[in-house]
Amino acid sequence: MWRFVYNADFGLLNAVLKFLHLDSWTNVWLGNPHTAIYALCIVSGWSYAGFYMTIFYAGIQRIPNDIYESAYLDGATEKDIFFKIKIPMIKNLIDVALTLCILGGFQGFDLFYVMTNGGPYNATEIVTTYLVKVVFTNGSIGYGSALAVIMTLVVVGLGIVLNMLKRDKNETLEY
Repeated sequence: MWRFVYNADFGLLNAVLKFLHLDSWTNVWLGNPHTAIYALCIVSGWSYAGFYMTIFYAGIQRIPNDIYESAYLDGATEKDIFFKIKIPMIKNLIDVALTLCILGGFQGFDLFYVMTNGGPYNATEIVTTYLVKVVFTNGSIGYGSALAVIMTLVVVGLGIVLNMLKRDKNETLEY
């Protein structure tokens, strides 16, 4: 569906831009090395937004109504309640969501492979699409296996570092 949206000839995005008389803004979105990665980022954000919003919504629902009532009695505005009550009270969920987002980024394959296959001119080449090209196109199974092991070690190491940073931050907040 998103390839249809970004299609240069009859895509929805270019059609809307032409309808708004912004013809100079039309582009070959997935074929331009400068715009392809941004186009894929928008699609990725769109596809995972619901998952993260569900996490945040569940966290906000767990905040007791007494806290909101106290804040309203003290004269807090909606902006104050959002930034001074809701965000701090779901801080741990924000940390979890950021960790999932960062580590999940290394698993991205399907979107990049289906929409651009790493192109144009390797502008959207990520580790997993490169790994598939090395193994299945070039036939370098040993090199591909080494890349997979290195990628696994990087993801595990990054997860450990993020967990340590979160633990250190929580320990400093307790004192």
